Amino acid sequence: MTLLAVKPDLPQPDIGSLLEALADHDTVELDCTTSPTRISTIEVRSRHDLEERLAELFPFRPHMTPVTDEDRVGVEIVLVDGPPLRGDGDNMAQAIADLLANALHYIERWETKLRFDQAHQRYWGWVYRLMICGDNDHIKATLLGEQS
Repeated sequence: MTLLAVKPDLPQPDIGSLLEALADHDTVELDCTTSPTRISTIEVRSRHDLEERLAELFPFRPHMTPVTDEDRVGVEIVLVDGPPLRGDGDNMAQAIADLLANALHYIERWETKLRFDQAHQRYWGWVYRLMICGDNDHIKATLLGEQS
């Protein structure tokens, strides 16, 4: 059985429904036509398969830049690809902590509201990657492109 989980121009499904289908050993076909990938669909057969495909197709590419606020000295981390996430602070540790806090806030908003917003629907792959992480340390490692 194939479940079409992501449809162009429609609200994205919640991650729980997707993971339940995979747990039931259903093949899930994800429609990527409105995502910034160069493919139209992907098929996944397990959670591990989903994690690998999302990591391949929706990488996080953090970029460090100086904070432009004249009252601060520090760094800002922005994502070159993916959702509009950034973090800033007086040092790298603070910038990373702020990035993580902003990512957690975005995930929550995306899950409850932004997945219905066409401007944010295209970020589903990156959001799903973060939502299937086990904890905040795993989310932070994923955002920074590190092995967890």
